[in-house]
Amino acid sequence: MSDLQRPDENVIFLHIPKTAGSTINFIIEKQYPPETIFTVEKDTLSTLDTFEALTKAQRTPYRVFKGHTEFGVHKMLIGPSHYFTFLRDPFERVISDYYFILRTPHNPHYQLMVDKKMTLKQTVESTDPLIMMRNTQTILVAGLWRANVAECTPEILALAQDNLRRYFTVGLTEKFDHSLLMLQKRFGWGDITYRKLNVTRNRPKKSALSPEEMQAIQRTNQYDIELYQFAQELFREQANEMSRFLSVQVKLFQLFNWANNFYFSQKARWQA
Repeated sequence: MSDLQRPDENVIFLHIPKTAGSTINFIIEKQYPPETIFTVEKDTLSTLDTFEALTKAQRTPYRVFKGHTEFGVHKMLIGPSHYFTFLRDPFERVISDYYFILRTPHNPHYQLMVDKKMTLKQTVESTDPLIMMRNTQTILVAGLWRANVAECTPEILALAQDNLRRYFTVGLTEKFDHSLLMLQKRFGWGDITYRKLNVTRNRPKKSALSPEEMQAIQRTNQYDIELYQFAQELFREQANEMSRFLSVQVKLFQLFNWANNFYFSQKARWQA
């Protein structure tokens, strides 16, 4: 166990959509016994209601809580808790989310967007509560998603920033391997090798957006942009506190992870 983790501490992974969370879920499940993990399923509200309805005795075995949820679930767990999450460049997150939904017919938002033939610009400008593309990261980290806030505010941004600093180990999607090694040290994890999962392929990058699309995302996600800038600075602080040699450790891990993936891909070919 890491010297940074308390033995009685719960681990909460706040999975923000399209921030590499599926890969992290896979890694988490390698670290803990399955009976100690509670996963928020696709129907977030009903899953949270189900957990909240459990007795104290029924909740006690759960030490890991993960999924599409928001800040505040620690109040439902027994004992002290520590959160972690991954934040992502808001432009890239919105693009990824939009194209992922359009290519996923079973997604609950798919039919709405297809029926209305919604463009990227129309989608980010939509106020439909089913479409989470307006300051989503800020609202989830602030713990106000279930409160159905109509618009994000400077006060909500300040709350999200305070929560990140006080309760979270912060990961960045754009610094995924650095973040993963920080989490390994913080929580005393073992094997963290991985393959990327649930990646939105063949979608445009931020550089390919039109000026109108860029302006729409910037206008509707201004607080996510500010939160991401804050998270980048906090990430640097936490990384420096954990290891002076993180960059070297990352290069070694990336080499090992590549070799591990290559071995298993070749093994699969041999067995085919």
